[in-house]
Amino acid sequence: VAETESETPAPIVGVPTDADIELLDFAQSVELAAAQLYGQAARALDGEPVQTAQIVDVFAAHHRAYAQALSGVLGRRATNVANAAVLDALSGDFQSAGSVVEAAIALEDVAVATHLELLGKLVGTDGAALVSSIVTIEARHAAALRAIAGESAMPTAPAADTGSALNSDDFPVEG
Repeated sequence: VAETESETPAPIVGVPTDADIELLDFAQSVELAAAQLYGQAARALDGEPVQTAQIVDVFAAHHRAYAQALSGVLGRRATNVANAAVLDALSGDFQSAGSVVEAAIALEDVAVATHLELLGKLVGTDGAALVSSIVTIEARHAAALRAIAGESAMPTAPAADTGSALNSDDFPVEG
């Protein structure tokens, strides 16, 4: 019987590595930006239509909670700042009641793509587990928003398409 060489698997690391810290800090900055964008949407809707305004409020709270959870994993290394480049790029679409739902769908889709991209790069299981729990809810956000817009809640594009993912080179964390 011939012996086969086998590679020793990489050790499982729970806590974020130094590289993970940068990725998770970027994810947190995106979540804080999303919460602010939903705050703009709430002001644009000014309570009307009520169902959409309520959903916008809930989604803003979700994104704040995700940012807080990421801060918990990052500890003192968290910058706790909204990504200014994301805000600059997307805030115009969140200032008119007529464009809020479509802008929110796009935001949730890009958040899903971004977090899926990050999952492929994270080493520590603590950060990866948190990001994977976030991405599932953001996909549900997008589905709910599509239903409000009268679209199919299930987009035809594959869920694993990370082509629209944000990255820290184009959207640096400043803080």
